[in-house]
Amino acid sequence: MDPTRFDSLTKAFAGTTSRRRVLRGVAGGFVAGLLGRSGAVVAQPAPCPPGLEHCGEICFDLMSDPRNCGRCLNGCGIGETCFQGSCTSAICTASQIDCWGSSVNPRTDPRNCGQCGEMCAAGQACVECACEQPDFLGGACRSQQLRLWVNAFLPGFIPGLTSTATVDGRERSVFQMETPTGEEIVLLADRDPDPRFTQTPFSPDLDAPGMAQLDLGMTLPGMVAFSPEVRSGSLVQLQETGEDTYVTLCERQIKTPLSTCARLVESDGTLLTFEVDCSWTVRPATSPDPNCPLDAQTFPPVRIQGHLEVERIDDSGLVEIRFTAKDDPERNVKVSQFPAFEMYARFDDGNQVAVFQREPDGGWTGGALVEVEDELSQQCGEEECQGVVARLGCGCGTSCINGQECFFDQSTSTQQCRWLSGYYVLTGGSAFEPANDIVCADPRCPADFACTDPCSESYLQADGPITVTVDGRTVYTSDAFGRQIVPPIGFRAAPGAKVRVFGPVTNRNRTALRYLSLHRVDGPFGMLESETRPDTGNQLVGSTDGQTGIEIEIRKPRSTRGSTVCCRDQGQQVCVDRMSSIEHCGGCNQPCADGMICLAGRCICPHPWVALGDLCVDPTQDSQHCGPKLTDCTLEGKFCAQSSCVSAECRDTSRFQVCDGQCVPLDDAEHCGFACESCRVPQNGEARCRDGVCDFDCFDGFQRCGFECVDPGKPEHCGSQCLICPPKLNATPTCDPVDGDFVCGYRCNDEYHDCNGDCFWNFANATCGSNCEPCPPEKPTCVEGECCWDGATICPGGCTDTLNDRTNCGGCGKFCDPGFCCGGGNCFSEAASCGPCGVFCGSGQRCVEGNCQDDGPGPAPDKTCDGCYISDNMGGCIPITCPPFEEGDGT
Repeated sequence: MDPTRFDSLTKAFAGTTSRRRVLRGVAGGFVAGLLGRSGAVVAQPAPCPPGLEHCGEICFDLMSDPRNCGRCLNGCGIGETCFQGSCTSAICTASQIDCWGSSVNPRTDPRNCGQCGEMCAAGQACVECACEQPDFLGGACRSQQLRLWVNAFLPGFIPGLTSTATVDGRERSVFQMETPTGEEIVLLADRDPDPRFTQTPFSPDLDAPGMAQLDLGMTLPGMVAFSPEVRSGSLVQLQETGEDTYVTLCERQIKTPLSTCARLVESDGTLLTFEVDCSWTVRPATSPDPNCPLDAQTFPPVRIQGHLEVERIDDSGLVEIRFTAKDDPERNVKVSQFPAFEMYARFDDGNQVAVFQREPDGGWTGGALVEVEDELSQQCGEEECQGVVARLGCGCGTSCINGQECFFDQSTSTQQCRWLSGYYVLTGGSAFEPANDIVCADPRCPADFACTDPCSESYLQADGPITVTVDGRTVYTSDAFGRQIVPPIGFRAAPGAKVRVFGPVTNRNRTALRYLSLHRVDGPFGMLESETRPDTGNQLVGSTDGQTGIEIEIRKPRSTRGSTVCCRDQGQQVCVDRMSSIEHCGGCNQPCADGMICLAGRCICPHPWVALGDLCVDPTQDSQHCGPKLTDCTLEGKFCAQSSCVSAECRDTSRFQVCDGQCVPLDDAEHCGFACESCRVPQNGEARCRDGVCDFDCFDGFQRCGFECVDPGKPEHCGSQCLICPPKLNATPTCDPVDGDFVCGYRCNDEYHDCNGDCFWNFANATCGSNCEPCPPEKPTCVEGECCWDGATICPGGCTDTLNDRTNCGGCGKFCDPGFCCGGGNCFSEAASCGPCGVFCGSGQRCVEGNCQDDGPGPAPDKTCDGCYISDNMGGCIPITCPPFEEGDGT
């Protein structure tokens, strides 16, 4: 297809009124990421190289690709990187990491700064996981790094034509070309429509994808160059499915050249010269797909050939960049036909210059090189020059130091310096590690792998919601349904600002707020300073709504750690601190999204928000992004509290509250009060929660004494007043019922009796008997409460001699039968007794008037008496009273 045919084709497209026809006349053809394939006929992709895996038809390293981290379509958030298959922004928290078999320190290793393979430029050092110039505290704008890149691409735009269509459900630019065989191929443009570039197909964005890209970097001091990086993209063919709607049909990779296609041939400290001869071709399909017309085409190579020269003119910041044809210094550059070409130079101070830009020509069959004239040579002035001159430097000069930024004041038409706000974090304790005490999605010790110490002292122990204001502006209010734990709270503020923290009036809050700490954080890897807290703690203050709080004035100045660069502001070149400027975070015109802050040159969400793309969410209370998994609670009609989805009925705080991620009644004794404590269950009672305070009720028959349920009839807690009955000598306390209540009493111990309120021994002679009187002389001994003579025994009838009393013979209540008497404690026959009971006359004697006398010669023979009889010494037996028979006794 010759150029005239291509020109006529584009003119025909421009003259038609059909939107579909117009869309087919647009340039296009590159994607750098994966697109959906729904409804498409897809050719079988070729096997991936070792270490890579297919995501659709493109091969990715799932261990390091931030768009497909660990698995396909698992994209990492802003400020995150993919390391070993996991999205993380905290690689630098570890002292050592493994990089390709070697243990390195990512905080200081310039070859693996912050993560594996992140190499610092020559002259830079790795400081806390970030590449910095050794003199980064010097202030003043400067430029020490230069980056050049060349893009070859299908631009997706021809002025005057509409360039958008719905591709795979997304608005994209498309381009239709006619092949040498007459076929029409609809391709996908590499760049989305952008109103900023409606007048040109080119993009100054280094990350804008191109079919082919050559990227070179160098450090200006000493003019040291780095090995160029060669990149490539792909061609994507589209299939029309409806009015202005397409799906991806097939995709072919662009084959990259060898990295040596740009070779450094000269370096003398002020001049760098590269020899460039790079070509990119479409990678043929391993197994051609008949449904993919791309497989039937032979695309021309994309080629660039010439010399690249970079020369430092002087030390004031003037660099000249020339791209000339090989062996032909009168020509700027030679490139292949067919794509558009562009080359840019960017300096680390923010200056960026387009070295050359070339519109696409109509060439389809390739091989020939065409000249590209410099379109921006007017920058050289009236004199002829062969390259583009980039002048460095910006307004405010050296008057703005790190931590400040220069801005253009329209009211005075002058450039002025101002301090940037710093990042401060409030924590519950003096210890705080920004790298380790990162925001936990669930502050109640969640199953969150990122939390190394989720229950550390950096959390604030508080009752109810905590509100933080800076100079009257509310910067954070904690979960209104939260209990006890409030995560660290971060905000931007300037020195001298008044920080106030308020919460409900409780003893816990008074204590927690008095010992709350304020830290100034300069970077995400432990670079912080803490405000000195008074030994007595923060001064408590009150508020009009009855809350308690503290006020802290920020005394720590804004950190001067930074890196000032030169950026364009309202048409003026000004100095900015790219380490903390929200509008120029990490570089010129790289604004942070709403709600984010710039910390160490990275857009992050302040504590306790976490990043979800360019959105900051608070997983402790965001109902659409709740908890560690950022669950959408609204899908189930719930809301987020305490990092958990809870029932909507818990919004009625007059009846319910949230405890441990559950909705429970206010009177739930298992979750009582702000602390959601489990109330103790007393013995003989049951727990209750009343007005947020643990209480209890006693079972019937028991009463409340202190924190226990007790029997009111016990002397340990007697009666309704829970009295402890006092002890008494020789007595035992008692609790006795009186008129429906119980009163304390006592009972004398065994062998003691009561005498006028005191207990005396039953055998005490001085207090004998119920009258407690002393015994008279005739009965001097007290025996069991009765005065008796010595040796007497107390029986029911009174004092008695059990040796001779026949009614108590040998013991109380032991009677002798009629005809028997008691002698020596035994019953004897009165008839057989001679004189005293139990006295019997001997052999040969007889009883005469109570005395035994001899009975004359010849005593009668003795008679043996058995059983309950004894001999009468006269040949006869007389009975005696025997003890009662015992069972089994044979006598």
